Amino acid sequence: IDIYIPYEDIKKYSRPNCGIFEINNQKYYPGNDRLYEYNENTKQFNAVKEIDKSGRIFIPPHGINSRLIDNEGNVWFGGGGSLYKFDHQRKLMINHNPQNWPPGTEIWNLYERNKDQFWICTGNRGALLYDKISQKIIQSLNYNSNDPQADNAVGPLIEVNGEIWVGTFKGIRIYDGKSFKLKKSYFKNDLSKLADNIITI
Repeated sequence: IDIYIPYEDIKKYSRPNCGIFEINNQKYYPGNDRLYEYNENTKQFNAVKEIDKSGRIFIPPHGINSRLIDNEGNVWFGGGGSLYKFDHQRKLMINHNPQNWPPGTEIWNLYERNKDQFWICTGNRGALLYDKISQKIIQSLNYNSNDPQADNAVGPLIEVNGEIWVGTFKGIRIYDGKSFKLKKSYFKNDLSKLADNIITI
């Protein structure tokens, strides 16, 4: 069944992290529930077919929250509970959940680290480092008993000067970029003078 939304209604489905984008002059729109392809003739957005790695039809449980175009030009999407790679040649959304994917993971943002890896920032599992070669999560920055103020809801993430800065709903955490160990946390009411603990993009 072709699902579509008229062009004039597109603003009703807008996502803050995912605007309309083009590949080879074809417009695509990440909607609240799935990816749409724009049809110039009908002036409508039609749903892009979704499959798993074996080619079976895959219906995601949630919509699309983020988009990443990596250094090789591949387009990745993070949804409520799934990671996708978009095959624009075949016009397919292919589910790429890692082999060791934590169940119930909510993807918020995607950030490229290098040509083989990118960070998956989640709303409930912290920040997960995904390796495209092995297709596995190879590192995680999340809550542990030694950091009771930490939060696993991660919005922005940036790596600078060998450090990983992570924004959460309880402040900022700074990790060593090689050992991935926590170096410093900044929270409201401490010396950092943060006005609020919620750090988002």
